[in-house]
Amino acid sequence: MKKRVLSILTTCMMAGFLLSSCASNNGGGTEKSGDPLKIGLNPFPTYFLWYVAQEKGYFEKHDVDVELEWFPSYSDGLSALNSGNVDANSQTLSDTLPPVGKGIKLQIPMIIDYSDGADGFVVDPSIKSFEDLKGMRIATELGTVDQFFMLTVLKQHGLTEKDINYFNMAIADAGSSFLAGKIDAAVIWEPFLSETLSSGKGKLLFSSKETPGLLMDAIAFRESIIKDRPEDVKNVMAAWFDAVSFLKDSPDEAIAIMAKHAEITPEEFKISLEGVKVYDLNDNVAAQKEEEAYTSVKYNGEQVGAFLKDLKFIDELPDMSKLYNPSFINQLADEK
Repeated sequence: MKKRVLSILTTCMMAGFLLSSCASNNGGGTEKSGDPLKIGLNPFPTYFLWYVAQEKGYFEKHDVDVELEWFPSYSDGLSALNSGNVDANSQTLSDTLPPVGKGIKLQIPMIIDYSDGADGFVVDPSIKSFEDLKGMRIATELGTVDQFFMLTVLKQHGLTEKDINYFNMAIADAGSSFLAGKIDAAVIWEPFLSETLSSGKGKLLFSSKETPGLLMDAIAFRESIIKDRPEDVKNVMAAWFDAVSFLKDSPDEAIAIMAKHAEITPEEFKISLEGVKVYDLNDNVAAQKEEEAYTSVKYNGEQVGAFLKDLKFIDELPDMSKLYNPSFINQLADEK
């Protein structure tokens, strides 16, 4: 992951959808049932569970042909899905909203995880509270879920972006700039979060562990695949849940597989994985509840949508009843 994750420097949700907002949704996808489903993934820790599903034979078990597409750059995966060059992609809920607003037809049938400490505010040790952040130099990446995280948490503590000196930096650059003393605080994610904290030059003021469900990841499919190959979609999800179960039952072996593909040690990978809440079938059933909590997919999408609309990244609030499709989750739950 250390080798590959450096290419996340170009990751920006805005770039992801701008690159493909004019693209047709009839690209190199696979509507034919005999073709392998192409699923994109990138260096975020949880997404490596797709390799567990592959190596443990769970795709074969559920009779679905899958081709995993690796994208070292997160935004490249977004563009590939939006242009139809993959059938599905592992990405944040927030990154799925802008292309849908541009007319690209996508659906989310399953939640993968939410950040449970993998994102956080790293600050200079002299900063004791959020009140101390006033006038300070804070960096995170414009248009990403971490900007949403930063603004949401600032608001919870009575502050706005006007109270700070905001710097737009790629997440990796924000971490290195903090270490170099160029900024007073950075809002970043793993593995940069752990690497920055382990330097001893900063401390954690706030993490996503204190906002459960806020930063949510999903598997997003092209709508045409959902309609034309529903059994394959359901079987992909069943394979995912087998991989999640294997992680719970045999964590050492599962983490070894994931760490191998991430190109770091199992010990390092375990630390990164500790910052996420991985979703199993039961968690996905619970995520359908309509309540004012970020663990509710509908509420989460509406809140993130309002944030993106304020930033003028989208023109209208998303219709979550069309974007979020839990029917496959309900089928799997009934079968179980």
